[in-house]
Amino acid sequence: MDPVTVAEGGRGGFDTTTAELRYASKSDSTIKWVVGLYYSGSNEKGMPRAPLPTQLKYMKSYAMFSQVTYPFQDTLRLILGLRADKDKKGYEHILNVEDPWPTSNSFSFTYTDWKVGIEQDLSESVMQYFTLSTGHRPGGYAEFTGAPFDEEAIMSYEYGLKSRLLNNRLQLNGSVYFYDYKGYQAVDGWRVEDPESPSGWSFKSIFFNVDKAKAYGLELESQYLVGAATSLNLTFTTMKNKYLSDFFVHESPDSLVATNQKGKPMPHSPKFSIGAGIDHSFTFSSGDALKPKLSVKYTDKQYIGVFISPDTLIPAYTVVDASLSYLSTHNWTLNLYANNASNEHYVSGGQPGRAFWPGPPRVAGFNFMINF
Repeated sequence: MDPVTVAEGGRGGFDTTTAELRYASKSDSTIKWVVGLYYSGSNEKGMPRAPLPTQLKYMKSYAMFSQVTYPFQDTLRLILGLRADKDKKGYEHILNVEDPWPTSNSFSFTYTDWKVGIEQDLSESVMQYFTLSTGHRPGGYAEFTGAPFDEEAIMSYEYGLKSRLLNNRLQLNGSVYFYDYKGYQAVDGWRVEDPESPSGWSFKSIFFNVDKAKAYGLELESQYLVGAATSLNLTFTTMKNKYLSDFFVHESPDSLVATNQKGKPMPHSPKFSIGAGIDHSFTFSSGDALKPKLSVKYTDKQYIGVFISPDTLIPAYTVVDASLSYLSTHNWTLNLYANNASNEHYVSGGQPGRAFWPGPPRVAGFNFMINF
């Protein structure tokens, strides 16, 4: 078991602890299996916009999981997986709640997910698979009101092919998928009159569940080894989705009337994205190696808000990442990197009508690692 604790400063500070225990079969076993336990917990003191640092919100998650791969034949395998989760979220001494929700409250969510899959080797270099699985996102509560919302559930269908061709120099993978959502989690926010506020109004925010939504798409990836030291890769994804049920949200905090979003696409879902990369290894007589790498990713325009309108549509953008690694035979590695090397300015999120959040700017640095 490897517990990890992360602590950060801030208004009141927060801490997060995670731990996972796994027990698995040997890598050369005919029947492959794994079982395990998982825990994650976090505490955040002094919630945003909270007047007192003694306020607290917390989350705890417990899970048991297992998966087994059973070969019916040399070329046909069955995959079965099971995961049981229990999540608890809550807050203490929160003052900005609304009736009938108390200033301290907790909410629990328990669910079980499963996975069934088939893998078949079509040849020594090509494998096809199909998986059917479920997933959940725990519910929670609205920070401004304390009002709870329910968990989100998804049924996933995926078919794909994986291959290694040309004497293992070319790797081609592809998959198509369909997601069926139940209780998709969404949020709405708008202003309401508030005589007790100095401005005469306050911000109203509610979290809720959309009954039905769907998504489907295609993912392709390839990698080609040129010579003995150069690798080229290319990825392509495309997605379409939409809400299938009625639900009403406000266009901006100043909107007076909520509008039905049934049939509209979900936010943060670009229609397609394309990525490409190249890396090369220069090997010296000492055995040391120098490896430069360059990657480019184009992301199509997308909506960033639940309300679909021209104001919530952000432009497409391109991000370039670069790195240079030196690998020594004396068990040390030096890596220089520049993420968003071209310093592309783009929007990654926001609250339409209030503010937009920029994507990360150029970040350069280095990592040095020694293996003992």
